[in-house]
Amino acid sequence: TPLDIESYYKANKERYKIGAGIQVSYVELADEAKKEEMSALLKEGKGQKIEKWLEAGDPSIGELGQDKAALEALLGMEKDAVSPELKIAEKVYLFLVNDKRPEGERTFEEVKETLEAEYRLKKQEELMSLLLEQALRSEGVKILYQPSEQPPAEQ
Repeated sequence: TPLDIESYYKANKERYKIGAGIQVSYVELADEAKKEEMSALLKEGKGQKIEKWLEAGDPSIGELGQDKAALEALLGMEKDAVSPELKIAEKVYLFLVNDKRPEGERTFEEVKETLEAEYRLKKQEELMSLLLEQALRSEGVKILYQPSEQPPAEQ
């Protein structure tokens, strides 16, 4: 029922957290002398937009590659700010922070479809486990294997 799914969401909210993130546009800075001009282009909305949110913990900066230090610098910037020159994979870029979001939780509505699927799967697993347990008990099957609490010693 919808109430069960909402209760499942409330009990598992930590699974639906989102990290602080930013959305950016960029231009490649091939000529240092054109820095002001390129910065103005960014502010006019003429840069390449990276569609995905860039988040702490994921060093990927869209199609430009991975650079943890550059990402940290970008995450520390305010909305509508233009970055200093950042070198990523042997190229130099300027970035504009288009949008910024704080760390938080996704709302119930944002994750409703995922919640429904997870909750349905959880209930199916519980039902299968119960049916298996009942079938084994009715047939008198005894499982003697007891998993060890400690990992086996290496030789």
